[in-house]
Parts: sequence; C-alpha cells; structure tokens
Amino acid sequence: MWVQEQIESYRRRKTATEWFDAHCWIGVGPRSSLRPVTTWEQTVQQLARYGIRRAVVAHALARDYDPTTGNRLLLAAIADRESLWGAAVLTPDDEDQVSLGKRLKSLIAGKVRMVRIFPRSHNWSLSDWGFGPWLDALEELQLPLAVWHTETTWADVAAVCQSHPRLPVIVEGPNRKLLYHNRTYYQLFERFPNFHLEIHNLVGYLGLDDLVRRFGSNRLIFGTYFPHQDPNVPMMLVTHGELSVADQANIAGGNMLRLMTEVIQSDQRSDATDH
Repeated sequence: MWVQEQIESYRRRKTATEWFDAHCWIGVGPRSSLRPVTTWEQTVQQLARYGIRRAVVAHALARDYDPTTGNRLLLAAIADRESLWGAAVLTPDDEDQVSLGKRLKSLIAGKVRMVRIFPRSHNWSLSDWGFGPWLDALEELQLPLAVWHTETTWADVAAVCQSHPRLPVIVEGPNRKLLYHNRTYYQLFERFPNFHLEIHNLVGYLGLDDLVRRFGSNRLIFGTYFPHQDPNVPMMLVTHGELSVADQANIAGGNMLRLMTEVIQSDQRSDATDH
C-alpha cells in the first residue's frame, strides 16, 4: 500500500510540473541507450511519455564522429520543431574573432541555445591559450557553455568561470556520479555566480535540497541525459525532496528558460552594436 501511494504521489507531482530538459541526445546507437530511439519523432514521443514537452537536444554524431556533420543534422532537424532547441558541439577551429562571432550568431539563428564541448575526447585544451577566443565570443553572447566533468578538470572549470564572469558555465555528470566531487563544486557555487550544475547524476540523498538551501535554486539545471538514462531519476529529485514549489519550478525548467532568454537579448544587443 505504501509503495503504491508513493507511486501515485510521484505521478501527480510529475504531471503538475512543467519540465524543460536541457540534456537530451539523438542519433545514439541502441547499445548505449537505455530506451533506443532512432528518429526525432520517437524522441519527442518518448520524452512526452515522461511528461517532458520541451528540450535542448544534441546529435551524437557531433560528439562521436564530427562536430560539423552532427551540428548540421541537428539544425536541420530542430528547425521546424517548436518544442526543441539545439546544443551544438564545438571545437576550437582556426578562426578569427569576427568569424567566431558570425558562426555563433548563425547557430543562434538556427535555434541553438547552448554549446557543449569535449576537450578530453576531442584532444584540445580548455585553457585560455587554447580556447580563449571562443570563450570571449561565447561570453559576449552569453551562450551557455556545457561540459561533462569527465571531459576536463575542475581547475579548468574554475579558471573559465573566473576569467569569463558573464558566461554561464554548466557542468554535467554523465558516466561518473557527481557525488564524489561535492567538496569541489560546493566551492565553485560559493565563489562563482556563473557556475551551474546539471542534475541528472546528482544522486546523493537530499543533495539537491542541500545545494538549494546553501546557494538557492537559480543555478541548478534540469537534464536527463536521455536516451542514455531514465528521466524519472532526476525528475524525482525535484518532486520528492524538501524543495518549495518555486524552487521546483526554477530547477525543472525556469532556469534554462531564463538562460535562453538572455542569449536572445545578448544577440539582439550585439546586432544593434554592429549596426
């Protein structure tokens, strides 16, 4: 009886919450996904089954094969889908500052609202000497920068947050629990207002609630890592802790929507300056 009551309680709370998933993938092979999906339509349908109506998605080819190819497929797929926005995968190609800005503005025009980087897998340095021009261009547009904690070092994350204070930096936790790094990211929350954490692998008991108690809810981003993992895990972190309704709404989608709005506003200011 108690178990059934908890299930029904979760279903009610999940249904009453407006979810915006900031960490979804398409083009994922069946061996590496919990719930295989092969088309964009299936992705949208599966997310809807969980109660997720809007999402920022990335293409696995951009991560595992070639960023240019994967990003091109991503932009084509999200162009006519009102519920989907893009997360482009970037590498530090040889471009001048003007070209960088134009490229990023072109991505924004194509509904990209976040960039994701893989310094370790793609063999480049997140240090300022290796990625500095890109960081400058991203900061000017306030285009959120997402990176897996297994793809860089916490020292590099701290350096980016410190040297680019207007750039939202989002650390994500695939493949290794964030729990083991809480002494580090607590300090990052304390020191850097632009540091954010995506919650799908934040699995410590009431760990999310403790972060909200200490630092507020405005820098915690809801993501699921679908289809690699089950969205119910991060969803229940939000619905069944000790969070207020306002904090739940912030984490479930409000924070990501705010960051997306800031991207559009920065892009418009940049256009006005250029003219």
